[in-house]
Amino acid sequence: MEHWDIYDANKRKTGRTMERNDWNMQPGDFHLTVLGVIERSDRTFLITKRAEDKSWAPGAWEIPGGGVRAGEESREAVIRELFEETGIDVTGAPGRCLFTYRRINPEEKDNYFVDVYRFRIDVDESDVRLLDGETTDFKFADINEIKELSQNETFLHYDSIKHAFEGDENILIKGGHIVNPSDGTDKRGDLWISDGKIVHPFSFKHEETDRIIEAKGYVVMPGFIDLHCHLRDPGQTEKETIETGCMAAAKGGFTSIFAMPNTKPVSDGAGCVSYTLDKAAASSRVHVYQTGAVTKGQEGKEAADYDAMVTEGMITMSEDGKSLMDSGLMRYALEYCAKNDILMCSHCEDINLVEGGVMNADENSQRLGLKGITNAVEDVITYRDIELAKETGAKLHLCHVSTKGAVEMIRRAKSEGVRLTAEVTPHHFSLCSDDIPGDDANFKMNPPLRSKEDLEALREGLRSGIIDAIATDHAPHTAKEKQGSFNDAPFGITGFETAACLAWTKLVEPGIISALDMARLMSFNPARIAGIPGGTLDVGQDADVVIMDVNTPFVIDPETFLSKGKNTPFGGMKVRGKVISVIIGGEVVCDEYED
Repeated sequence: MEHWDIYDANKRKTGRTMERNDWNMQPGDFHLTVLGVIERSDRTFLITKRAEDKSWAPGAWEIPGGGVRAGEESREAVIRELFEETGIDVTGAPGRCLFTYRRINPEEKDNYFVDVYRFRIDVDESDVRLLDGETTDFKFADINEIKELSQNETFLHYDSIKHAFEGDENILIKGGHIVNPSDGTDKRGDLWISDGKIVHPFSFKHEETDRIIEAKGYVVMPGFIDLHCHLRDPGQTEKETIETGCMAAAKGGFTSIFAMPNTKPVSDGAGCVSYTLDKAAASSRVHVYQTGAVTKGQEGKEAADYDAMVTEGMITMSEDGKSLMDSGLMRYALEYCAKNDILMCSHCEDINLVEGGVMNADENSQRLGLKGITNAVEDVITYRDIELAKETGAKLHLCHVSTKGAVEMIRRAKSEGVRLTAEVTPHHFSLCSDDIPGDDANFKMNPPLRSKEDLEALREGLRSGIIDAIATDHAPHTAKEKQGSFNDAPFGITGFETAACLAWTKLVEPGIISALDMARLMSFNPARIAGIPGGTLDVGQDADVVIMDVNTPFVIDPETFLSKGKNTPFGGMKVRGKVISVIIGGEVVCDEYED
């Protein structure tokens, strides 16, 4: 039996295949069996059933009265027939169809999820590429409603299906300050979105405009991309879940994020990557990528199952939360990355030099009577990993750079042609150890807030281009955990919902970087570093867009965060650069115009 390889929305193999059927089904044919309708006060469900005795082509449906061959009847006619009972007027979108399956969320037994993929099928020899992937989910409050029905039945929310076939809105963003780092645009203008893409004004159907966003006085940038965050799911969902993390990310303007692997269990092998990707797709439009661990269990002893994670979609690897102290094993991992075009994201911390430190080693740690962490803790591993990257030819990305010495090593390595990139977090370019008022664990992060000299070196690195990206290192914790002292509380602060305003207030307003630089650091460069779509407002690209009000000051209030984590040192700070609208794939997912 021949099989099709299934690709995800970013044209990467998912590791899944579908059988070529032996009864003349071809990509583009669609079949659906409608078993009935469940009407509820708050939602309407369509009940469908997949046939058990057929091999399914990608996107196959079964409809009442048998199959419909592609070309024999228009998609529009079939879709109208499908929704005739509901009275929903659905216009078909050529090349789109649905593939669905049923699964149970392993953590919440009463919540049942169904993936609804909206995609175009593109046949290339034996491959079928699923493009423009979109998912949604549903939940049942009463598990008995599910148990009473056949195990082979699948439920889809009508609104989700309706949206999938109606397509995206035609949106005109009017009169905004357009900042597009890919071509250097930095001026007032309009942006046109149709069918989920940025389009040329001449191809935009003005008479069919669904929404006009008046953006005069606002800055319009490509959606931000965060190379470094912690979603805490699975295993620590009291701190964050994939769903709440994505909500917080979207509110902060992030349209793509990379989740670190230090979950419980660690994301180190088969099933780990797909768990995150599937759960994210079922709950959010934010594009989520799962970074895989370097070693099994992040124990630093044995290489993780790299092949299995790559098959499931891993494109970045990290031991984040700690450094891999075994240099030989680190070199092995970098050799694998070099051969397979995987980005290694390095957390630089020599654990043997930490010695119980909880903040930067300087006069402020002495003032507070707290054990200090020296710059050497970071610099030693920074030097080692740069040398290993030089030797292996791997792509190395340095996470949360915090020292002047590291910035200088990065500058030197780049001049020597090392495939090296680096990020700085908003807290490290906004605060230094002088700003720590006392034993307040909301100021405890790893690496720690460094000296004023280090802070200025980081800002200069961002200004000069030595530092390539701004990443949040979003690390939510419970309020109880952060109520303790520096000595007792965990490292880390929440970051999604403060990154944009801190970048604008601390970097753009003082003239350290320009708005165009900010878009490069938070959108364009991260996309190129990771090798993913996004980071641009070019015609033909996915419409991932963020709109910011950079004129109206506001006060950061952690109680308004959508993240479960409220742990931030920035509460009460007056800033500018509020994200007021976020569009992902042509869909408005966050809109605070009326706030």
